[in-house]
Amino acid sequence: MFAHSLQSITGCAVMLLLRTSAKKVGNVTETRTGPLGCSNYDNLDSVSSVLVMGPESKVQLLGLQALLPQYLRVRFVRAALSYISCNSQGWMECQAGECWCNCDAAYPQCNCPAEDIHILEKSLTQTQDQATGQDKEFEESAEFRTFLRSLPTDRFLNISTISRLWNADLHLTRRYEQLKAGFKQLLSKSQRQMRRLINLSKHCLRQPQYTLLRERSISYWWHHIQSLLYCSASLVPGTFLEASHSCTCTLQHPNCQGNIPCIQGPGPLCSLCSTIHPAQCASCNPGYTLTAQGLCVPSVPESSEPYLGTEGPLQDLEVKYLLLKRDGRLRAPAFFISGDLRLGMWFQMGGRKRMLLTCKSNKHWPRQLHLLLGLSMRLCLAGNGTKDPQVTVYVNPFGGSHSESWLLPAGEQGYPSWEKTWDMDGGDRCQNWTLILGHRWRSFFETVHFYMRSSPLEEEEEGEEDSAEWTDKQTLDDKLEDPEYVRIDGLHAFGYSVPFDPEAIRGLAQQIDQPGSREIALLEMQELRKRVNFLSPPGARKLDLFSCLLRHRLKMSSNEVGRIQAQLALLSSQLPNGSTYETTKLCS
Repeated sequence: MFAHSLQSITGCAVMLLLRTSAKKVGNVTETRTGPLGCSNYDNLDSVSSVLVMGPESKVQLLGLQALLPQYLRVRFVRAALSYISCNSQGWMECQAGECWCNCDAAYPQCNCPAEDIHILEKSLTQTQDQATGQDKEFEESAEFRTFLRSLPTDRFLNISTISRLWNADLHLTRRYEQLKAGFKQLLSKSQRQMRRLINLSKHCLRQPQYTLLRERSISYWWHHIQSLLYCSASLVPGTFLEASHSCTCTLQHPNCQGNIPCIQGPGPLCSLCSTIHPAQCASCNPGYTLTAQGLCVPSVPESSEPYLGTEGPLQDLEVKYLLLKRDGRLRAPAFFISGDLRLGMWFQMGGRKRMLLTCKSNKHWPRQLHLLLGLSMRLCLAGNGTKDPQVTVYVNPFGGSHSESWLLPAGEQGYPSWEKTWDMDGGDRCQNWTLILGHRWRSFFETVHFYMRSSPLEEEEEGEEDSAEWTDKQTLDDKLEDPEYVRIDGLHAFGYSVPFDPEAIRGLAQQIDQPGSREIALLEMQELRKRVNFLSPPGARKLDLFSCLLRHRLKMSSNEVGRIQAQLALLSSQLPNGSTYETTKLCS
């Protein structure tokens, strides 16, 4: 095709002029790689100079068109470029500033400079090998090997621990920066080669073969260190999987896993690994117990029932029925004491009257505690105009002074209120007052203080003295002459008693100071405190009944109680999901 077009012009003189002029205007550049030139004017197929930069370059047509007559330009230019760029194996096509060969059927790969592509593919493979070699040099470097030997083997090292130790090693980090700099140079070279390879193979039927150069991140090296530590029992190390705490080995070397130490940490993890069997725990964190298999499991304290019981034999419906009947089987062993009045005697409401029911447990029942389920009072009124007195009740849980009592909130915030029923037996106007606490509102009691007044607190004059005088009027039969006279025929506390072992609790408190049994003793003491304070009266915060128990039933000093509470607070802070145990102080 090109030879036929060339017959209409003056042979190689035109080609020489074409080459010289085009080079002058700068539209094309002479190289020594193509088939067209004028070094041999008699044989155009053996010349050594062409007018294009290379097979991947865009050929500029303007320089050729400007040198030829108008009627020769199109045919000659297309024929010349097809011969130059397509090696007479196809027809040159140009569109949108880009040219390519429309190959003949006999030459489907005319667009592909196979030799150039092969050279670039080989160069990329060499670059990949260089990067692999740099990684191997880093792994075999003195800095890396020294760091690997310095790692502790008495405990398991997770990725975060390895990263912290890595960053603390200045020699290793400096050597790693050198590795990164070398890879950066290889990456830049590889990217240039890949861009050229893609351009050359744009119109090829076969896609070029190359692998993207990837840097091994610092995270890779941390995981690789784990594999070298725990999966190198065979000639070929395996891959360590931290999630499963195991190794994945190759088929040729299935026994790559070595001794993996135990994991030290909070909660169920080990506090110390065994020196004999590194994979097992030697000791556990507070709140956990070491098993025979070397595992740490949550500690379960022994039942606190031997120290103190809290459960009664009756259900709530049974309790309510017996309380309304004032059944003697529920009556607590409490004594009535009052300096202001006597049971069964009329007295005048002339201020505040005080009376109490107390068990005197330290004297009569030293190995029992008492739980309050309800109260009852039989109150008789002298005349029709007599108003119901106001009754305020304080409960002292385990003894001590009156200031160590809590106010019973009858009728407030869902708390039970007094139930009043009339009882006209004997001709007197009498009421049965019953306060039913049941199991929901039960609580420990040692003494119940009753305060009775004829008017609400807010109407009482400030500085009013308690009326403790007994008058002859109290024994008169004609009570209707003064309707302010009242009589209390009965005052009872109802509940049940539970076993209590003060010596065992004292022994438990002494074990807190003994290293071998300290943790178990604290857990049992914590469980005991929880059970005692669970029966605290309603409120935004529970009362610290446990300290009252230690102070008044075990006769501990304030310093001893404070020491136990401090040890329990420390234990709570060390336990998993531990929180501050907050209570309101009741006893000094």
